[in-house]
Amino acid sequence: MTTQTHRRDFDHDGSYDDPEAPAIIDAWWTRLSHAMFDANSGNAIQNLGLELDDGNRRNHIGDAFDDSFYGQPNKDLRQMLGMPVTDPWSRTYCGNGVLADCRTALWNAMSQAAADLQAEFSSANVADWKRLVTDEDVRHTTVGVTGVPAIHWINRPTFQQVVQIPATEHFKCYRARAAAAFAPVTVTLTDQFGTRTASLRRPDSICNPVDKNGEGIADPATHLACYRLRDATGHLGAPRVTLTDQFGGETFTLTSARTLCLPSTQDGVPFALSIDRFRCYSAARPTPPFGKRTVTLADVFETKTTTVMKPQLVCDAVDEDGTGVRDASARLVCHKIRDAAGQTRFAPHDATVANELGSATLTAIKASSLCVPAVQQ
Repeated sequence: MTTQTHRRDFDHDGSYDDPEAPAIIDAWWTRLSHAMFDANSGNAIQNLGLELDDGNRRNHIGDAFDDSFYGQPNKDLRQMLGMPVTDPWSRTYCGNGVLADCRTALWNAMSQAAADLQAEFSSANVADWKRLVTDEDVRHTTVGVTGVPAIHWINRPTFQQVVQIPATEHFKCYRARAAAAFAPVTVTLTDQFGTRTASLRRPDSICNPVDKNGEGIADPATHLACYRLRDATGHLGAPRVTLTDQFGGETFTLTSARTLCLPSTQDGVPFALSIDRFRCYSAARPTPPFGKRTVTLADVFETKTTTVMKPQLVCDAVDEDGTGVRDASARLVCHKIRDAAGQTRFAPHDATVANELGSATLTAIKASSLCVPAVQQ
């Protein structure tokens, strides 16, 4: 609890970063809930048939948590500790309102959970209590001849499912310059157009998760930092691709690789989403021609009414130096943008960006594009 660990694979290596944490909370949760409420509620959990932990977790279909019990322990413990509570209950259930008795009940529940974990993992060592991604990943049923790779566990209701699948975030990108000299980096990149060695020349842009028209942000801490690249080997060959995003469907000619965008933290705040790296290509001759749109964009730097113009980049999920791709179908279409009439001028904004290339201070100079999720036809 002191490290605020999560059920997530932050470094994309296929394992939970803190595998003991989900194992412990899964075992403790039901024990904790019964310890808090059974004695002073007339066994309401059992009598009401509440499902405290969704049995679907190990059936590889995600979770729904239909009975939504998480707020009850939260509220009862806050009431016990004298913290602000909206519409307080007539009684405090944990320990019948006696703090020492509540603490004893919680520790007893933890001891029972530890015994459960010791039996499951055949070890009394907490370091051996590790929940695997494959214990609870979501596995799809094949229809026709094409299968879909398993994805990490998700909370299954419609909204969460949409926002937690990689590459569904919107990003507002700003041209950026580095405060210090950048040493070029050579990487090998593989996507649907082949494998090429490329040189990352300099930082190009900072991309912030953005709320478009009040639709929300999945994780405000998941940023992209994009670097200008130059292919050292191979030739793209001007492929034509057709993609559909929320603004419609268009066919593009891709002319050259322009940037590599890396998942990044900004100002030291860790992100929660697992997203891919993206190799972005200059997009030319969109068919049919794109009609301008006006949207309201709100990110960590500013909130503005913005004119969305024609697409200028198409970004593919890319394997860098053999590190793999989470979702090979992930695409972003980046539209050129400009402030609508009457908006205040953007003031340059410094941000400390950290990713696999290290940490650097970048100055965002000007908003340049809105990148939105897309599906390739």
